[in-house]
Amino acid sequence: MAQDSAYKTMAASSTEVFSTKILKVYEAHSPEGAYIAYVVDWRGREIVVVPSGAREPLKVGDALECTMRSSLASTKDGGKAVLRFTLENPMSAMSGDAERLEAIRHEVQRRRDARAAAACRIEKQGERPACQIGP
Repeated sequence: MAQDSAYKTMAASSTEVFSTKILKVYEAHSPEGAYIAYVVDWRGREIVVVPSGAREPLKVGDALECTMRSSLASTKDGGKAVLRFTLENPMSAMSGDAERLEAIRHEVQRRRDARAAAACRIEKQGERPACQIGP
């Protein structure tokens, strides 16, 4: 006879990262600060995302990446998923990271070449055919 399991899912979630373009920009300014929000397209629907922290303002047509998190909490009536949208680093701002990413790419290639050279030395000692280094 099967024993009842104590296991019960209390919450479940999923994440989707998507790229989109800004359709509208909402701004409000006061002496204390500023508010900015972007309306973007998500699956044919207009949704609002608010950037966290200070960042360079974007304009209509700019590309950006957003994350949608869907979480479902267990409730007595079954519950409904709650969708939360957050703004990732704007694609247009990624160019500022280009130098850093290029340096990382070069370092990765340097390490690959060093490993390949070490593997070639080992192969030569074992009298196997010499291997090629580099891309």
